[in-house]
Formats: sequence, structure tokens, C-alpha cells
Amino acid sequence: MTHVQVGAFEIQVWDQVPAHYATLRQRAELVDEYGLQSREPGIISTVTVAPQGGQPALLVSQHRDLDSQGFPLGVVVVPETGLVLIGAAQRLLAYDLQGPRKLWEDHVEVGILGLARHDETILMSGELTLTAYSLQGQERWSMFVEPPWDYAVQDGQLTVDVMGHVQLFSLCAGPTGGASD
Repeated sequence: MTHVQVGAFEIQVWDQVPAHYATLRQRAELVDEYGLQSREPGIISTVTVAPQGGQPALLVSQHRDLDSQGFPLGVVVVPETGLVLIGAAQRLLAYDLQGPRKLWEDHVEVGILGLARHDETILMSGELTLTAYSLQGQERWSMFVEPPWDYAVQDGQLTVDVMGHVQLFSLCAGPTGGASD
């Protein structure tokens, strides 16, 4: 189990269904489960998000297929807005802790490589997609990428290198907001 604190929230992550899952399920305000009864080989990821010292506002447990790429579980919590993004394999989930309620679910082709917050923007890097979200979970922009690719953020500018083709643009505006080569 991994335990991390972000602002006034405590996040716990297990790579299994924890022994006290039934208790967590009873105490959580919102429970979201995916494929826990699957007989396919895979990993069960369980995430709780709770106010510091409190009961879980959110419990998400999901089966992820074993994959040769090794797509990691990613979690971003935005304390200012109560947004939680959870990325696992090909599934991206968004929640509002102020409800709590599920905002949306998205499918990412091939898989999610990572989630990262950069100032007022959250980037979801997928195998074939780079997508930017606001701190409220609204999509700002998305672009197609293909391996090998990488990105860097500095002073509100995003540099994306896709197979040696480098683009520089505003992190908030995205590639259609005045991309340059």
C-alpha cells in the first residue's frame, strides 16, 4: 500500500483488493468498481481519497489487463477544486470530491503513460495521445502523438517532440492556439 497526502487529502493505493475492502466500501461516500470479478489475468488497483483524518470520499477499484507495455496507475488530486483523475491502462476516470460524483470516463487508445499537473493544466500522456485538462476536469485540447515522443513544460510553454518533429506552443492554448515548428 502507498499512502500520500496532497493538500488536505490523503490518497491510498493498493495493487490488490485490500483485506479490509468491505469496510472501505461501507465507509466510502462514492464507490466505483470495474471488472473485479474478471477471470482474466491482470492487476487489481484500488484507490481511496479521503479528507485528512476522515473517511474515504472516493473508493475506486478496477481490474487492469496484464500488458507488455506496463502502463502504470496514475492519480492526480487537485485540492483547490476537488478534482481527482485516475488513469489505469486504457481507462481515464474523473471525479469531483465536492459531491462526491463521477464527472466522466474516457477510453485512451493503447494506454496511459502518465498524468501530471503543470500549474493550471493537467496533462494526460498516452501512447498515442497528449491531452490537456483544466483543474475542473474539462478537456482543453488533445493532439495525436506516436512513439517515440516526449514533452517538456517550461514557463507555460509546452515543447512536444514526436519522432524528431518538435513543436512549441502555449500549454493552455494547445497546438491549435498558435503552434510553431
